[in-house]
Amino acid sequence: MIDNNYYLALLQQRQMSNVSTSIDSTRRCPAVNELLTSEQRKLERIKRIKLYQILCKFYYNLKCFYDEFYMCLCTTEQYANCFHFDRQISFVCTENVRCLNDGKCLQDHPLCPFSIICDCIDCFFGDQCQFYGKGVGLTLDDIIRYEIKPYKSINEQLNLIKLSIFVTIFLFTISIINSTFLILTFKNQNARQVGCGIYLLSISFTSLSAVIMLLIKFWFVLLTHINPSIGRSILLIGCITIEPLLKLFLWMSHWLNACVSLERVISSGQAIEFNKSNSKRNAKRVIIFLPIIIVSLNLYEIISRNLYDDDEEKRTWCALNYSYGLYIYITSLSLVHIVIPFLINIYSAIYIIYSIARRKARIRTIQIGFQHIKKELSQRTDLILSPIISVMLTLPYLVISLLLRCLKANENTWLYLLSYFISFVSPNLTFFIYILPSPLFRKEYMKAYRALLRQNRLK
Repeated sequence: MIDNNYYLALLQQRQMSNVSTSIDSTRRCPAVNELLTSEQRKLERIKRIKLYQILCKFYYNLKCFYDEFYMCLCTTEQYANCFHFDRQISFVCTENVRCLNDGKCLQDHPLCPFSIICDCIDCFFGDQCQFYGKGVGLTLDDIIRYEIKPYKSINEQLNLIKLSIFVTIFLFTISIINSTFLILTFKNQNARQVGCGIYLLSISFTSLSAVIMLLIKFWFVLLTHINPSIGRSILLIGCITIEPLLKLFLWMSHWLNACVSLERVISSGQAIEFNKSNSKRNAKRVIIFLPIIIVSLNLYEIISRNLYDDDEEKRTWCALNYSYGLYIYITSLSLVHIVIPFLINIYSAIYIIYSIARRKARIRTIQIGFQHIKKELSQRTDLILSPIISVMLTLPYLVISLLLRCLKANENTWLYLLSYFISFVSPNLTFFIYILPSPLFRKEYMKAYRALLRQNRLK
């Protein structure tokens, strides 16, 4: 029953192990009074019941209907097959010891139940309502767990899984290239005269580490779901360690990108008064304390992540033991690590444009002011282009994550997976976003690249 309406979910004519069905308006079981005319409703009960056989023939698409005492199913031959149906019986469990996260426990018999199911609230699913699925804070487990076919080879998996394999390998390749170019650029001390260079060098390691953990995470989820017989200790270790490490490196990359933008805002505002020594010292402090802060805020991962046995599907899932308070905390924390760096990049782009135009000349007329802004934009494209590109790469992930509602099995999986992979793009394009547009950093890269070529020739 849904919203005081009865629906026929399935007519099982033979025993099946895997059943898939959907509920829509065509499967609704109306009350018999909706089908009878006003004159027919006035007849005695015994005479009304005789009309039930006619209803299935008259209403060709009718699946079922009910009265005060009976539920009637229309057979394929369009006859009414009625059985006693107590509409007042309560299916709610006397004690809810099975369902988590405010899920409603339902049983088929009040005293000796043979079957118990959980009716989950919005955004929670699983046989015990133990899984959570919403755009912000979704993990790879949440998105693809129901897309993986157990005991099937990779060639027999869905196209979604095959595409995910390609995307993870592609991201890993891009990350290797990005990190190699960054290390080549900043291995020279001249490129690390200010904090910006130290941040960018650190991003080369954190972004690569994030993609490596993504690769490990994906194959761990895929192989353990394909082969559910893998040892429980291995599942538990992977469940507790991989996801927190993945988030640590990914969030560090986002924050370090934001630090680069802030560094440029400060240098643009202070101009000749900018202190390079303080900039380097502050960058080193940030790099030391940032992972400590992220790990401290993310301790709930180690405490709350655990294995859950799904008796219905005979699988073991890695998931968080959610409470409402933890749900609020996780959502807020995920938004902090995504939205604040996003806003910092937006602010940096706007402030740098304003600061350059204001400092260049005292504007006497609007026309002259626009001329100065246009000239400075063409000369300092690197300062403005970098945060704008970072914003554009982060925006799709935010839009998809915040606009789409809860993730259900086979619903919007492509979009959620797309937004998840997009979150790894920006940190792994740092070389193309920050180095190539900058005359200074590009010069250092070319110098290091030529030196490397000379070394290879000498060998």
